[in-house]
Amino acid sequence: LNDAPYQKFPSNTRQYFSANANTNPLMYNWNVAYTRYCDGGSYANNLDHPIVVPSSNVSLWFRGHRILIAILDDLLTNQAMMNATDIVIAGCSSGGLSVYLNLDFMAEYIRNKTARSNIKIMGIADSGFFYNFDGPANFSRAM
Repeated sequence: LNDAPYQKFPSNTRQYFSANANTNPLMYNWNVAYTRYCDGGSYANNLDHPIVVPSSNVSLWFRGHRILIAILDDLLTNQAMMNATDIVIAGCSSGGLSVYLNLDFMAEYIRNKTARSNIKIMGIADSGFFYNFDGPANFSRAM
């Protein structure tokens, strides 16, 4: 998709979304909707009210789950994902964590919105696992 707000996927960054049939024989000609990670919380938060930082009186809004729903609704309604038969939801780094946290919700949401339970929905969580690293001296305990 080349329509705003979706951006062209950065070339040569993830081979599983390559448009080259030799590199990616399964999905080379599939549509791709690339969204930038924008909420800082892996689309997992859903607070009704902001958190106010007392020292600066700055309001921080944590509504990533609502952003995720808006993205899915737009893809289904305006970008023809309603007719998809196979959907791959992928992310790398924090986006990979988002896949881990949200894939089940997204699959259920898409199936409910389309009223089709037979859509194949899969996830690729590329490097989205973060462990508690306490420094080199404690490396063996962290693994």
